[in-house]
Amino acid sequence: MENKSIKKDWKWMEETWPDQEYGWKNGVYEPRKPNHQEVTEHSLYFSMKEEYTEIKSRIFTETEETGFGIYCYENTAGLYIPCETKNAQIKAVFTNPTKQAYNAYIREGQILKAEHILVMPGEEKEVTFTVCPVKPYVFLKFCVHSHAQKETEAIWQSVFLKTVELEYSKEKQPRNKQMVYLVSDSTVQTYEPIFYPQTGWGEVFCRFFGTLTEEKECECSYPQARTYVTEELIIENRSIGGRSSRSFYEEGKWDEVLEQICPGDYVFVQWGHNDNTAVRPNRYVPSDQFEEWMQFYVDGTKQRGGICVLVTPVARYHYEKDSDGKVHFISDFEGYRQVMLKMAKEQNLPLIDLTQRSLALCDQAGEEGAAAFFLRLQPGETDGHYKEGVSDSTHLQRYGALKFAQCVAEGILESDHEELKSLKEHVIIDEKSRVQDKMIKKITREKAYVPMQFTYSEFQISGNQATFLIAFTGVEDAVGYRIYEKTEKGDCILKYINEEEKESLDARAMATEAGKTHIYYMTAVFADGTESGRSKELQVKA
Repeated sequence: MENKSIKKDWKWMEETWPDQEYGWKNGVYEPRKPNHQEVTEHSLYFSMKEEYTEIKSRIFTETEETGFGIYCYENTAGLYIPCETKNAQIKAVFTNPTKQAYNAYIREGQILKAEHILVMPGEEKEVTFTVCPVKPYVFLKFCVHSHAQKETEAIWQSVFLKTVELEYSKEKQPRNKQMVYLVSDSTVQTYEPIFYPQTGWGEVFCRFFGTLTEEKECECSYPQARTYVTEELIIENRSIGGRSSRSFYEEGKWDEVLEQICPGDYVFVQWGHNDNTAVRPNRYVPSDQFEEWMQFYVDGTKQRGGICVLVTPVARYHYEKDSDGKVHFISDFEGYRQVMLKMAKEQNLPLIDLTQRSLALCDQAGEEGAAAFFLRLQPGETDGHYKEGVSDSTHLQRYGALKFAQCVAEGILESDHEELKSLKEHVIIDEKSRVQDKMIKKITREKAYVPMQFTYSEFQISGNQATFLIAFTGVEDAVGYRIYEKTEKGDCILKYINEEEKESLDARAMATEAGKTHIYYMTAVFADGTESGRSKELQVKA
């Protein structure tokens, strides 16, 4: 017996997750690893009938202890379809021979393609979606939504698949006006006015391509993406905060770009900042695995006739002083930069070394001058989100975004790579577009001995545990910071953060018991052992 709608060269593969997660090891979380096995007519996870194929699954979501690593484990059978590396439409038809409705979803690998597909008893339901393969196959999983939070809670559930069809999309033609896509994180993203002066360099990149004639939302699934139409070309800033080369891909955001790339389009890709964040397991990519993820961006762009431009990570406000007291800014993502340099050399890819260019700019500006590039504000310096001040060594003020965007534009002009020639023609750096240097005056302020801007964000609850990130403005001359919790039995120290840790990371993960209200405050600790006054109290309703 076989389902005649499934082509003979298509294969059913079991995907199972039999082993326990390895957990945290040397500061890195290792989740479960999958097993894949080809199967034929029947298996534990599917059964072929003449009219349909029944696909069974046992699915559960596992959350690691900090709450920031969330993994959906799908023990099921998927359909392996060999195909060309170009966009295609998949049409799947579900049926339901049972007396109970089911709520299905479809993944292509780890990418969610369709969800909340409610199939009533006796009903047929057609679902159509686009796949953008970078490797010569797609792997489709058809599952039922599950609320199980543990493996022991997972139950057997079935979907009933009647037909699956694949049809390649119509070949795209070059655009009349050249398109440049920017694919990156919060250092490039466009921000709403309430966050001013926070600015990503992608938000102001259009300055160097003639007069801006229109700004609008992108046609994609998230509101942060913006389109900038200039006299010379169109820039789509698809960058979004908190993402890495891995999470941008697995969330399907890269597929949204691949769906729209036309021959001759440029795709500027800057990753590294969030790839380096081991405390956030879902986005972490160690530098020795970075090339594997970056290759998806290079290959996916090339396969659709586009030109992928690698951009090394922009600098942070992180420096050291030599014996003469001279400031030298540090490349915090050098391992990732080196991977990009290697890929560019071996594959003859265009590259803008923004790390080198932005570090040189910071070195030239010095300690006080470079601070004006980054989101470092005293209380009252601005209105809106940062009116209480902020000490952020990663994100940029508008001035810094303009200066670093100019670095990218200059990198295009100075490049001798053949594939950047047509883009060079559109770059304009003249008296009007060039970013003038600010006169940065050295400001002497009274020392603020109490940590400021003590806030939390990215709050999540999983089971009986709540997780969130905390951030604060540092104190001059402090060697560390203590976070206290107020309890009925007195105040207790929850965490100590040394000054080096504070400067290397803008936010820290915290975990606490859910279902309660927790009150925290901070103090600064100095080299002589003394402690500052208390910060404002932070109330977290978990």
